[in-house]
Amino acid sequence: MRNELDDLLPEVKMRPPYPVEEIDELFADFVDEVGDIPHKDYLAFMRRHNGGDGPVGHDGYVTIWPLEEVISGTEEAGTPEFAPGLLLFAGDGGNEAFAFDRHDPSWPIVSVPLVGLSRKEMKFVASTFSEFIKRLAADEVQ
Repeated sequence: MRNELDDLLPEVKMRPPYPVEEIDELFADFVDEVGDIPHKDYLAFMRRHNGGDGPVGHDGYVTIWPLEEVISGTEEAGTPEFAPGLLLFAGDGGNEAFAFDRHDPSWPIVSVPLVGLSRKEMKFVASTFSEFIKRLAADEVQ
């Protein structure tokens, strides 16, 4: 079932959702590992699609990582050492990653370079996952 966020990403190839018999346990394990994520819109999107990748807006590209790659991708990028508190969940297909900033109770979405990863280089992108998708579609994310 499509919704407003899906309509903003018409060219993004969505991944299939997890099997119904596995999804609740997977999401419970994810929340246990990363904390009580305040972005319910992100969790709803991931239940429908488990991520996706493709062109967005006029000139952009987005890869929203599958849920099972969020924790491992965050660790492999060296985030705990170089940018503690960030939970990477997407990228622009190049050097820029998008992350939830868990040092802030509202977990705002920020962008950060993968090369030269540090909290000093992060930039605010959006307050919610829905706003993040809307800003990507409107070419408002640099």
